[in-house]
Amino acid sequence: LAEKNDPVGILAVARQPADVAFADAAATHYLFVFGGLGLAALFGGLGWLAAERISRPLAQMAEAADRMRRGEPGASLPEVWGAAEIHTLSLAAQQLVASLTTSREALARMETIAYQDRLTTLPNRRFFEQYLDVALARAKAEGGHAVMMYMDLDGFKPVNDRLGHDAGDEVLRQVGIRLASSQRKDDVVARIGGDEFAAVLISSDHSGVIDPLEAANRFVEAVAPPIYFNGEAIRVGCSVGVAVWPQDGDDVAMVLKNADTALYEAKRRGKRQAVRYAADSAGA
Repeated sequence: LAEKNDPVGILAVARQPADVAFADAAATHYLFVFGGLGLAALFGGLGWLAAERISRPLAQMAEAADRMRRGEPGASLPEVWGAAEIHTLSLAAQQLVASLTTSREALARMETIAYQDRLTTLPNRRFFEQYLDVALARAKAEGGHAVMMYMDLDGFKPVNDRLGHDAGDEVLRQVGIRLASSQRKDDVVARIGGDEFAAVLISSDHSGVIDPLEAANRFVEAVAPPIYFNGEAIRVGCSVGVAVWPQDGDDVAMVLKNADTALYEAKRRGKRQAVRYAADSAGA
């Protein structure tokens, strides 16, 4: 058909099925769709691999840390591999744990030193004074008694004067061993200075009922045998003053004061013996 103003123009019109006419467009559409799905699957897989490379080492570290928190024997942070940053993190965590462990061990050693008499390895005065409140609380909780003792060696000064301080130190070490071996598991015997010692024992149905004077006499008997130094037999004795909470005082300070009074009474009576406050020293 020719337009009116264009006598030579020709317009051609052809008809064909729609699926044929849009075949190229459909092919392009499917190419984009399936290509996009393929790329999505590819990048998803790569992302999963990357996440696995990061998450699995982190999970291993977290599991090891949880075992350490629960206190499982032999638990430790592993050296994990994966991303370079994860490996570096695991090494840094290992170093941190090692540093904290070393610091904790050092603090434990310092605490032991702070509360231990270096010569006899018994607890020192500082530990003993702090433990008294714990002992009293235990006695109250168990419905029992707290037996407190002051002990003083008899004849110790002549050892130092005649044989020297090395002999005196050896005597103190041996006395410390003997006193420690004469106590029960939960008793505390301490060296509070010089040739002075102290003890606190809990007497109850739970801890074991004890006779205060009988327990004190065990310490007297333990110290009595000779101690040998450079082939010479050294004999020292032990005087013990005993007081019991709550019979001999309402608080720690009063019971200790009365134990000290009983110790002086033991010295006055001839030494090398144990005296119970109130029943003996106070005439009750």
